[in-house]
Amino acid sequence: MTTIFDVAKMANVSIGTVSRYLNNKKLREDNHKRVEQAIKELNYKVDNSARTLKTKTSYTVGFVACTLNTVIVLDIIQGLDTTLVEYGYNLIVASTLNNIELERKKIMLLEQKKIDGLIYMVHQQSHLLLEDLNRLQENGIPVILVNCDIPEFECDKVFVDNINGTYNAIEYLINQGHRNIACMYYHNNESTMTERYEGYKRALQDYNIPLNPKYVIEGPYDRSGNVMDQIEALFKMDNRPSAIFTSSFDYTFMAMEVFKTLKMEIGKDISFIGFDQITFNHLLDKQISTVKEPSYEVGVVAAKTLLKRLENKNDPLKIFRLKTQMEITESVQTFGSMI
Repeated sequence: MTTIFDVAKMANVSIGTVSRYLNNKKLREDNHKRVEQAIKELNYKVDNSARTLKTKTSYTVGFVACTLNTVIVLDIIQGLDTTLVEYGYNLIVASTLNNIELERKKIMLLEQKKIDGLIYMVHQQSHLLLEDLNRLQENGIPVILVNCDIPEFECDKVFVDNINGTYNAIEYLINQGHRNIACMYYHNNESTMTERYEGYKRALQDYNIPLNPKYVIEGPYDRSGNVMDQIEALFKMDNRPSAIFTSSFDYTFMAMEVFKTLKMEIGKDISFIGFDQITFNHLLDKQISTVKEPSYEVGVVAAKTLLKRLENKNDPLKIFRLKTQMEITESVQTFGSMI
């Protein structure tokens, strides 16, 4: 069995140099290359159990999300994993299927696995786990919140700038001559939806456009409510909106389905901007204009923030708000050209 002594001998460096390499410490470039080459040639595998006993560090990080079946979550995981691997850490991913009790069990399981830190993707019931999250931090396991906020929970947080992302989208529609702009969102405990609706309201207010409650469609993402009926009723009105903003990927597809039923052509009969990227947008007959979340970057920033927190747990807490990008397609037309 290959040992650290064999690696040091082949690389012609000290055991301490190999140890520093394995613990991601900075080395001279020539030493770094020699150790790396020796490890490859000898097919040396790190004994993580021994490493954990010595450093009291498991080199594992937990990630908990209520679902894994969205592009945004997968992009965040990719950003997390790519970054953590560079620093010698492994990522354990857990999905809780929107079940709060299962979520509590998964967090406890990760705690028993001796994770070094938890990156937690918040959802509308997460405030019910405040006691569990506080216990982790009290036991020396830092928590990073991503996606949404739990205001009463003090930790490092990485968000998307939902307010300005939405504001820019509504402002763009206004600048194209639209005044009757519908908005789809879900009024729940998630800060994400609250912030996107706030961006919508602020844009209308700044341009002196009264908010018409009839143009606001509110309901759950999963079609369990009457969201589809609300959309259809709104666009059968005499004074129907000329544009719509959907605050999530799910709402975008609900609206597209209704417009197809009503035989309304996107970009001609209705202008359309949605929040969240659509990976197969290029396959649609009419690509949808989108406010794109920097999901991969959220993962990268969250991972680096956790690693810095592990180095110094007394540093001031940080909150990051990453900028969105707007991708405009033919789904938005000037109001005059649609008449």
